Amino acid sequence: MKKILVVDDEPMCLELVVGLLPKEYEVKTARNGVEALEKVKEMSPDMILMDVVMPEMNGYEACRHLKDNEKTMSIPVVMVTSLSEKEDKIKAIEAGADDFLNKPVDPLELMARVKSLLRIKQYHDELVEEKGMLKDLNEHLEEKVKERTASLAAEVEMRKKAEENLHITLKALARSKAELEHIVYIVSRDMQRPLQVVSGNLELLAQRYKGKIPQKDLSELVGNSVDTAVGMKRLINDLFSYSSIATREEIVNTETILEKASADIAGIIKRTRVEITHGKMPVVHGDGKQLVHLFHHLLDNAIKFRSIKEPNVHISAKEVGDNWVFSFKDNGIGIDPKFHEDLFYISGRMSDAESKTGIGLAICKKIVERHGGKIWVESEKGKGSTFHFSIAKK
Repeated sequence: MKKILVVDDEPMCLELVVGLLPKEYEVKTARNGVEALEKVKEMSPDMILMDVVMPEMNGYEACRHLKDNEKTMSIPVVMVTSLSEKEDKIKAIEAGADDFLNKPVDPLELMARVKSLLRIKQYHDELVEEKGMLKDLNEHLEEKVKERTASLAAEVEMRKKAEENLHITLKALARSKAELEHIVYIVSRDMQRPLQVVSGNLELLAQRYKGKIPQKDLSELVGNSVDTAVGMKRLINDLFSYSSIATREEIVNTETILEKASADIAGIIKRTRVEITHGKMPVVHGDGKQLVHLFHHLLDNAIKFRSIKEPNVHISAKEVGDNWVFSFKDNGIGIDPKFHEDLFYISGRMSDAESKTGIGLAICKKIVERHGGKIWVESEKGKGSTFHFSIAKK
């Protein structure tokens, strides 16, 4: 909205001029030159309609002050007065006035002068703005030239660092290759144990029960054999999963993920009588198959290290900033804090008595990181464990 300042010491004249101006303008008034200069500081008008004969400071003086000030010199000033002598107009021009109107003011002439001077003021403001933009652009270009000069000087150093990073990467690849070879060795060794258990149990069945086999003993031995064989199969699958996890994104309901993971180990859940509960589970963006694998391992882990109490696992999820944070809380044997740091790496151990390859939790870590999150544990020996992991919101 354009702003106009009307200056006159006669209330009737002031009211008349203000009444002639359209409502589309923001109009302020002043009673003399001194008050006009103060109003200009407050409102920065787009033009000024000013009487000449006023107390304290007349219109000529006020106009001269405005035109001598760099901040206000571009504001159009129209002298509105009953003086009609040629000398009066010359004084107005000498004071810097942009136009001259005689009282009584003609409404059509007033509006023609107002619109014309407002257009000129707008053109002036646009030119000033473009000049400022050009100045900023020139400064920006100069800065870019300086930055480019500096970057050329630093380019050699960057190439040296790139070569150093390449050397570090090659060393890391060599370590990864050695780690993978170590994993293969561990799995090959550990696969012999479940095979021996399966073979031994089946031989025991053949020797001990040649006739009628008691159902209880048969169920126990067969169940043990089946669980061991399933564990062996999972160990092989984990090896391949760890070496090649590729993530695809889809919208998945984590309650459905939990149901699928629970179904995978339904037999173990039934035999151990573990109680699995959960709160409200969110819908997330992620790889459904990998998330089932993640939930599966965390549930299996909680059941495997259960205590003599009635085992239970509670799963919950909450929003924390830009992430969903999931928690798997159990009442198992707990984990000594000294094992927390290495828990999610190959050959990690959860207790002095129980050692394992660590592939399951290593896979959990890899899956979580592929989903933009991290995994950690809160636990003390004998006080259960809570495994937390975050998944970034998309």
